[in-house]
Amino acid sequence: MAIAFAAGDEALAAVLTGTVVDAGTREPLEGAIVTVASERGVDVATTTTDRSGRYAVRLNAGRFLVRAALPGYQPRYHGGGRVRGPALDLGAAGAVNADIALPRAAELAGTAWRPDGRPLHPGYVWLIRRSEPLEYYSAPIAEDGRFRLDDLPPGNYQMRALTYDPVARQLTSPDWDWPHPVALAVGEPVHLDMHLEGDQPEPNWVGLVTDEAEKPVPGVQLMILRVRDAQGAEGTEGTEHVSVRRTDAEGRCQLDELPPGRYRVTTTDVPPPYAPWRNPDPRVRGAEAYARHFEIGDEGQAVTRLRLQRGRTLSVRLRDKEGGDLPGGAGVSLVLWHRGDEPFGGDGFFARPAMVGAGHLEVRGLLPGAVYEVRLADRDDGARWCVAAVTGSRERTLAVPTGGDPEPLEIRLRRCGR
Repeated sequence: MAIAFAAGDEALAAVLTGTVVDAGTREPLEGAIVTVASERGVDVATTTTDRSGRYAVRLNAGRFLVRAALPGYQPRYHGGGRVRGPALDLGAAGAVNADIALPRAAELAGTAWRPDGRPLHPGYVWLIRRSEPLEYYSAPIAEDGRFRLDDLPPGNYQMRALTYDPVARQLTSPDWDWPHPVALAVGEPVHLDMHLEGDQPEPNWVGLVTDEAEKPVPGVQLMILRVRDAQGAEGTEGTEHVSVRRTDAEGRCQLDELPPGRYRVTTTDVPPPYAPWRNPDPRVRGAEAYARHFEIGDEGQAVTRLRLQRGRTLSVRLRDKEGGDLPGGAGVSLVLWHRGDEPFGGDGFFARPAMVGAGHLEVRGLLPGAVYEVRLADRDDGARWCVAAVTGSRERTLAVPTGGDPEPLEIRLRRCGR
C-alpha cells in the first residue's frame, strides 16, 4: 500500500510538448485531452490540443506518463497502449516531445430499464471483449436510463447491466446479461435498449463475515478466484479471477451459477478497525496465508465464514530533518510489506490511511503479531522532498504487538539536493 502526499507549487522549469494525430490518416486532432501523471499514476497536469493537434505543459523535473483521449477514438499512452506506457524523463530545463497517435473507436449507445419500467439508475453497463487476455469496459447509466461508450476497440463483446447496492457498496447483476454477443466495428455505431427481467437465481456460494463476537461486518470486499491445476509464479497454485463482492448490512455476499471446482476467497478491502483475514496457522505462507478455500459441487450450496479481528494502528509523523514542522505540501511515499509474504503478489497489506492533522497520519488495520518491512520512496511525485531519516535509519522492521499498537514512526524529510 502506497501513501502519497501532494507537494506544493514551485517554479516549473521543464516543458512537455507534442502532437496528437489520427492513427490512420495522420491528421491532427483538435480538442484531444492530454493528461500528464507521475510515474506512480498521480495526475499532475491536464491540457487540450489546438487546431494543429499541438499541446504544451510546463512541469517540474521528473518522470511522467502521458495519455491522450478524444471521443470517437481509443485513448493511448505515449509509447504504449490503452492502459500503460513508458515514463518520460524531464530534466530541470529544456523541452521533451511526446507525440501520440489515436486509433478510431467503435461506438455503443442505448438505454437500460429495470423490470418495473424505471431507468436503471444508479447503474452501469459492463462489457467484456472476447480477446486474449479479456478486456473490460464500463459506462454509467444516466437518470433517464441512457448510456454511451465512444472509445471502444472493435470486436465482439459480452454485455451485462449492473445496479449499485449502497449498503454493500458494490455493483450487482441479478443475471442481467444481453442474450448474445454484440459485434462492434469502427464507423458503425450500435444502439441497444435493455429491458431487464426480475428473476433472481438461487446462489450456490455465500460468504459470511463477522467480528470476533460473531457480529456481522458490512463493507468487506472479497475477491473470489478459481484454482486451476497448473502452478503459477513462485510455485503457487494457478488461479483465474471470478468476481469481487462486498458484504451487505448482514455481513453477507453471494454468487450464483459458479461451475463445479475449487475456489479461493481473500479479503481485499476491510473497513477499520478490522484487519484483513489471515489464516491463524503459522505454517501457512505466501498467498495461502490470506486465503480460504471452498468447493462447488454439482448440487448444494457452499458457505465460507470469515472471522475478522481488530487491527492495530500505526501513527506516522512527518518532520523536517531537524525535527521541526514541515511546510505545507511536503510529502513522501510509504509502503508496508509483509515480511516473508512476497508470493502474495506484491501487495501484502490492505488498509485505509487517515490524515489526523498537519504532518500526522494513521495507518489502520495492521495485523496483530505480523511483521512488516517499512519501505520508503526517495521523493514525492513532485521530486522535491527526499527522506533524511526514519527514527534513526533508512529502513526498518515493524513488529506489530498482539496486545496493542506499534510504536509511532517518525519520518524526517529534507529538500532534495540539500
